[in-house]
This record gives sequence, structure tokens and C-alpha cells, in this order.
Amino acid sequence: MTFPIAYQLYSARDIFDDDPIGVLKKIKEAGYDGVEPAGYYGLSPHYFRGICDTLGLKVVSIHLSFWTLTENIDDTVANLKALGCEYAAIPGAFGMFIGSDRYDYFVKGFSRLGKALKNAGIQLLYHNHGFEFEKANGEYALDVLYNCFDPDTVKAEIDCGFAKYSGLEPAKLIRKYRGRAPVLHLKDFNFNEGVEGDFSTFACPVGDGALDVPSILSAAEFSGSEWLVVEQDSQSWRGMDQMECAARSVQNLKKYFC
Repeated sequence: MTFPIAYQLYSARDIFDDDPIGVLKKIKEAGYDGVEPAGYYGLSPHYFRGICDTLGLKVVSIHLSFWTLTENIDDTVANLKALGCEYAAIPGAFGMFIGSDRYDYFVKGFSRLGKALKNAGIQLLYHNHGFEFEKANGEYALDVLYNCFDPDTVKAEIDCGFAKYSGLEPAKLIRKYRGRAPVLHLKDFNFNEGVEGDFSTFACPVGDGALDVPSILSAAEFSGSEWLVVEQDSQSWRGMDQMECAARSVQNLKKYFC
């Protein structure tokens, strides 16, 4: 099995603004097939896509807040079309999740957005963190949320690292959402290193932590996942900087490809 691999640019957040072209070049040289930006970085979507096209990187998806995506849906569609991405992900419903007085508003807005993007040929995703694995009436809050939506309108961008950090096995979650998890986030944690309560201090390159990479890849194949996205919340690991960690992650992943 083999998958195209993208890099979530949040992982390079402290260096990207100063040298976006240089960072994208290093990502391509490291062996990545695409990128997933987190916002627009003050660049026009056309310009950003032009850089990526020149380098041979696909803009797979983008992370944008619920408010940014829904403020003007026509502008949202135009910008995503200009980027050329097939997916757009909301990276967490902070302050709007189950139990909040804004949850119904969030669900309705999310549904409207998903339909509008679907009509434009773009798939809306929800990217989990850890709080979605709390129980609500005996069910994981994440499952309750997904059950509110049409599976064709809103799909999952499962963050395997946060699932593992929350005590779940990511492969089981991926299999559970077969046909609904086209993009997977691979974030890894080494639980022997770090400060309890600060998840970013446990972060390491994919393949150097607790993730069972072979089982995740098997589940991804079973579920019809299309892209793997590498993300690392920490800015370094064992003396390696972001770009060295990025290269190590993709090298570790490709050891399991066949």
C-alpha cells in the first residue's frame, strides 16, 4: 500500500511567514507530495497555489476557522477554488461544542457550509482534537457530532495523534468511519518524553512515538482514505528543527509502503 503524503504547515508556523518559498522548497525536497496550509498567511490564494504548482506540491486541503469559512460563503468558495484544494477542514469547534449554548448554531452553520462547498466540488471536513472524545450520553461527543450531518456533506479528518493521546486506537476509529475519512492527520507522541498536561511536549516525528503506523495504514486502505497529512505541534525534537523532523516523518512513513 502507498499513499500521497502532505505536510500541515502549522508545524512550521514560526518560520513560514519569513520564507514561504524556502519552506515549501524544503518540504518538496523532503519527499512530500502536498501541503495543507493553516490559513492564508497574508498571501493570495492564487499566489500560494502558483508557488505550489511550480514546486510540484498539491494544496490538498486548508484549515480555516468556522467563522472564516462561514462569514462569506461565496468568498470562501472562490478562495478555495483559487487554491485548487479538494478539501477544507474546520480544525476544532472550540467554545461551540456539545453543552455550549452555541452548539445548535454551529451544527446548522456547519451543515449549510458543507452543502455549499459540496455544490462547488469541495468536501468539508471536521478535524478533531481531544475534547471530542469526552462522553455525551454514553457516546463520544465526536460521534454525536458526525451523526448530526449527512455523511456525504461532512466528512472526517481524523487526527490519529489526538485519538491516541485520548486513549483510543486510531485504526479502530478510521475503520469505524469507512468511506468518511478521506484525509488522515498523522501526529505522533512519545509518552516517555514531555510534561504531563502539555501534549505538545510529547510531540515527535511520525513513527518515533506511540502510533501503530502499520495498523493505521491498513485501516486507511480499508476505509478508502486518500491522503496522509503529517503534523507535529512541537517546534523541534531531540535537537532536530521543523524541517529535519518533517523529513524524518516522511522517511519513517515510507518504510511501511509497499
